[in-house]
Amino acid sequence: MEPQINYAQLCQSLLKDLPGRSKDVLQRRFGLNQKERDTLEKIGEEFGITRERVRQIQEKAIQQIKETKKDLLKKPFAALASAFKKSGGIKREDVALEELGGSNYQNQIFFLLNLSPEFVRHSETKDLHPFWSIDDNAVTATTNEISNFVNYLTDKKQLVTLTDYKPKTLQNNVFKSAINLSRSVAKNADGLYGLIDWPEVNPKNIKDKAYLILKKESKPLHFSYIYSSITNGSQEEAKKVLLQSVHNELIRNPEFVLIGRGIYALKEWGYKPGWVKDILVQTLQTSSKPMPKDELISQVMNQRQVKKSTILLNLSDKKFFAKDKEGNYTLKC
Repeated sequence: MEPQINYAQLCQSLLKDLPGRSKDVLQRRFGLNQKERDTLEKIGEEFGITRERVRQIQEKAIQQIKETKKDLLKKPFAALASAFKKSGGIKREDVALEELGGSNYQNQIFFLLNLSPEFVRHSETKDLHPFWSIDDNAVTATTNEISNFVNYLTDKKQLVTLTDYKPKTLQNNVFKSAINLSRSVAKNADGLYGLIDWPEVNPKNIKDKAYLILKKESKPLHFSYIYSSITNGSQEEAKKVLLQSVHNELIRNPEFVLIGRGIYALKEWGYKPGWVKDILVQTLQTSSKPMPKDELISQVMNQRQVKKSTILLNLSDKKFFAKDKEGNYTLKC
């Protein structure tokens, strides 16, 4: 967008020759002199007229501007079109307003988009955020590519970078912009893409956040470390999340396995639930022959972060384990 365009001044010039009430309706409807845009209902209530009458005034005023201010609109329309063409002729609405209007002129950009016959607004759906386009073919290609990407993520079941995916119909830079339209896809803090309901993308609660931290670290962690990572040194977060609450979530959810004193791992990593004695029992149950002490200890140490003496203490329980003449262990029948 060309920085020399003063959008506030431009919009005031566009409204200058309108009747007083028409000017007021457009200013309030598009938020040209205020932060928020007023609804048709709100404006109608204050003017003592119907919602439909406000809409008629708005449409008539816009038509008047289109007919009488064509020369004034050429430059901003060209700048808007140029910006849209760089992203394939389509942009998510909030992204377009922020990119083109910055922090001060988003309402003015929205007003100009509504004035141009070249731009079409597409309302929010269950799959897509509201967006604007200048090319019907771009809309079809984009929505199809988004659907393909959602299917790709659904099948892959893991986070990806955009370089992992090869768009079928869009250039890579256009696809990067287009994927912002999807309500099913989002980017996490590490810049990786996944489905919006994945905890790695959009953690909603303590359990999701703990899962995400363990996945990121890729190793077992003490619950106090997980708590510190969730609160991240924020006193505000520390008020919302208690250390014991984190521990309780780790205990009650089967996705997490206690493998040492306060140390948790993800079950999906192959860790089995239970105490040291349970791991010894399961190991011997799957063995076709008695197992030597050192091999049993090694097997348990792969599953638990405990001292060797703890394993030996459990092995000495004669209610569960028997030792043969060679010093190998079996389960007691």
